[in-house]
Amino acid sequence: MDNILDRWEKETVREIQPCSLIFDIGCGTGREAIEFAKLGFKVTGIDISPSAIDLARKNAEKEGLPIFFIAGDIRNFKPRGVFDCLFFSSAVYQNIARRRNRIKVLRNLSLSLRDGGRMFLLIAWRRHLWQEAFDYLIYLARCTVSFLSFKNPFLEPGDMYVKETEGDDTLSFFHYFPSKRLILKELKASGLTVEEKPHGRWVLHKNTQPPEEKFADCLCAARPDIKSIEEIVRSRPTWDAVVKTCHDEQLTPRLFEVISGSPALKENMSPETYRCLENIYRSNLANNIFLMKELAKILELFSGVGMRCIVLKGTSLIGSVYKNPALRPMADIDLLVDENNLTRIKKLLESTGFAQVQGGDPAFIKKEMFVTRLDFHTDIWYHPRETLSWELAKPADIEGRSCLMLPPEESLIYTVAHSGVRDGRISRITLLDLALIIENTGESFDWRKILKKASEYNLKTPVALILKRMAEDIQTEVPEWVLNELGRDSFLNKKIYSFIVNRPPVDNIGHFLIPWSKKGIVNKIKFLFPFFLPSPSFIKRRYGANNPAGVIFFYLARPFILLWKATITFFRLFSY
Repeated sequence: MDNILDRWEKETVREIQPCSLIFDIGCGTGREAIEFAKLGFKVTGIDISPSAIDLARKNAEKEGLPIFFIAGDIRNFKPRGVFDCLFFSSAVYQNIARRRNRIKVLRNLSLSLRDGGRMFLLIAWRRHLWQEAFDYLIYLARCTVSFLSFKNPFLEPGDMYVKETEGDDTLSFFHYFPSKRLILKELKASGLTVEEKPHGRWVLHKNTQPPEEKFADCLCAARPDIKSIEEIVRSRPTWDAVVKTCHDEQLTPRLFEVISGSPALKENMSPETYRCLENIYRSNLANNIFLMKELAKILELFSGVGMRCIVLKGTSLIGSVYKNPALRPMADIDLLVDENNLTRIKKLLESTGFAQVQGGDPAFIKKEMFVTRLDFHTDIWYHPRETLSWELAKPADIEGRSCLMLPPEESLIYTVAHSGVRDGRISRITLLDLALIIENTGESFDWRKILKKASEYNLKTPVALILKRMAEDIQTEVPEWVLNELGRDSFLNKKIYSFIVNRPPVDNIGHFLIPWSKKGIVNKIKFLFPFFLPSPSFIKRRYGANNPAGVIFFYLARPFILLWKATITFFRLFSY
């Protein structure tokens, strides 16, 4: 090892545990891979040159070492298997053209790392600020020449072509980073934890989730992998932390269903905790059965007077994709109705014991064995036309009563818009909802319609963020071409949604994101105008104003109230 491996390679070997699985990237003729194998590591190597791979195989056979070599381009390669260590041979990372391609490679490779696995790179950079400035001047000059000559118009600062060997005129691409700051910025964009080492070495660590977070992610799958959950339990998670995480994510009934179906999991849980989960499960089941029967009465009432409605949110999901009504917590019943029918609806509901409550959208409540709350919506805010919701609705049946529901693709978009835009977060119950929508629809699920609708509603980035989370964290099958197409959104949309959606929940964030989702500045202004200066009926419902003086006061005060809320929202948003 002293005569074969370079200094930084020796330092890397000292940090790797014996018998680790190593993926040697840019292995060439197998110099490092063979030495790693001699030291007891299990090695897989890859290189873009088939001739180099053939020579590497011959060299490994001579040494009698069981090394698996692959000829392929790492930019398009998705490694199979799980590795403890990913090792970039010298300069390989800097031979990848374009910053976005380098980041994509790191992200793809990170999927093959075990929890706690690491990626080792050697990256060169210039060490003085004046050199960085000089590089940018050279870069601008080269871009100008390239643009005028129509050659290589997409150069980046630090791109260059160098000779492989003396006497050989073949040029190879090489990216020389102008500064360490740019290296750090690029590596962090991969989503991995970055650690700087001496002599130009960088180590990227795969972020590890606490076991209770992994447990909750497993529960979001349409078909939970019991073996994976049992493996997580063997790592001794704190059951109190698991229950709390599931409670915060509205997954407690799902947790009980999985635990009760696995004797091995049930044995690991204390009887007191199990009984507590069982009580929550049964209570949620009773509440949902009661609400679904109340919904059936409302549907029959509306049908009797010729009024139509579309069932939304949790109620529609329980009636369509959840086979077990206990699994989806439901606080209220959401219905989309014609705005012209609100007066008739109020009279009908008040005659059956409901009372209107204060709020923005018309809401009614009735207290019996369980509390029944009805929330009425008159439009879906992201739809470009008011009639579009009724055109897209399809007939359905709930408790033997006919109603209307959104089709699966529209239901997915609506669920994403409600969670990712209105609430500004990706909740795990939303991931479960979407996984079941996709699973229940099966092969007939139209991904092209998702692309079309997401583009039409200007929701490509929120849909992309949530579908990517589903594909990576809960192993839902989302076609890669769908994610690639959804990723083609405006720069501002990507920055704003990625900055907000993955942060802790912030009150009133939807007041900012909903107007932003409108296409074009004109549509944003059209949406904001009635938002700041709504109708008198809205003022009465929202603020409980019962006389003309109160309506006028809140009508004039509403813009200032909203601006104050916006200030508080932004303060909280940037304080994390």
